[in-house]
Amino acid sequence: MRGIFAASLLVIALIFFIPAIALPFMQPSDTLSGLDGSINIIDHADIWDGMNPISGAFYYLGDLICHQEQGRSFVFNGNQMYVCMRDISILTGFIIGLLMVLAESGLPRQIDRKMAIILIAAFMTTPLEWSIEHIFDVDLPFTRCIAAVLSGAVVSLMLVHLVEKGAETAPKRD
Repeated sequence: MRGIFAASLLVIALIFFIPAIALPFMQPSDTLSGLDGSINIIDHADIWDGMNPISGAFYYLGDLICHQEQGRSFVFNGNQMYVCMRDISILTGFIIGLLMVLAESGLPRQIDRKMAIILIAAFMTTPLEWSIEHIFDVDLPFTRCIAAVLSGAVVSLMLVHLVEKGAETAPKRD
């Protein structure tokens, strides 16, 4: 169960990760920059409508779920990724966590109190980093990426663990 679920999540995560890296190279150089916008609002539909359908779909998604601020995004080939560096770092961590599960180096089957505290602390690095940036009005891109990778890894490890526990405790059907 653990391996199948983790492998399925890995495939889904890679469906979003690979285009994040590849799409900036598939557009003409220096054509996707200054995409700053608001979350939950499509700010640049005119741009996405002029793209090929796959690129347009991913950039539409990024426009909807991410602020896409130029200064907080990775830029390849002069083009911004469809999500910011925090979002892609969370996804990277999520993938790393799934790879740990598949390599059998993820979480133990039983999580004790000490391990739970460690996982919660690792997950909380992203909200803590976000709070520090906003309270003190500082930009910490390296810290943002590291914290997001940690949080993403913890989310995938815990998700696999919780689903596995749910499957173990579910009533058996005859």
